[in-house]
Amino acid sequence: MKKISIKKSHWKKLSVAFMFMMTPIMLVGCQGTASIEDNMSEQTSIYFTAKSGDHSASISVGTRENPYIIDGYSQKNCDFSLINVKFNSNLSDNIIAGKLTVNDKESDVTLDFNPISRSYMVDLGYQLDGEDSVKLVYEGIEFNFENVTGNFAVSGDDAIEIAKTQLSKEISSYTNGKTFEGECYLKVLGKADSFDKLFWCFTIEGRDGKTYNILIAVDNANDFQMTK
Repeated sequence: MKKISIKKSHWKKLSVAFMFMMTPIMLVGCQGTASIEDNMSEQTSIYFTAKSGDHSASISVGTRENPYIIDGYSQKNCDFSLINVKFNSNLSDNIIAGKLTVNDKESDVTLDFNPISRSYMVDLGYQLDGEDSVKLVYEGIEFNFENVTGNFAVSGDDAIEIAKTQLSKEISSYTNGKTFEGECYLKVLGKADSFDKLFWCFTIEGRDGKTYNILIAVDNANDFQMTK
């Protein structure tokens, strides 16, 4: 089985970055037990990417808990569309203002600097549609986004199935009847997150303070890496 080589610094960055930022699957075979779906604190379903020269950007669309707290407890979810922009050189501003155009409607957006990922982020607070035409402009730098989710050989549901198999021992250890003593996240990571290619990232955050991650290449279900 092919393994992805991931720098340790990326895993550290990934774990800390969580602080800033559907198909039903049973954890075990018996009816009436806890399910992954009921404990998803974040789940990305649509993913846009864009490039402008050496600058890169992405938009993750889905649902996430509100309030967003990584504590092992999954709360009620709300819609989100998280824009993540990474410039090829460091900017001195902690906040930047850009123009966002969705279809033919233009609006002002303010992006905050994330010192961990060294990128700028903003949550639109609603879900973009996969067919939306999306453009972001900042000081002449123009990002025209493309929905790339349909090109994935590994779907979000596939990624959860793989995680369920590879993390079965950990999932079982957190399952107590109808209670799952943790929360789960499914994200897509790419260039705007300092990764060279696209990955699904499935995470279990236990109430005991332990974290388990698995990265799965979106183009190869056998291409994955796990870490604690």
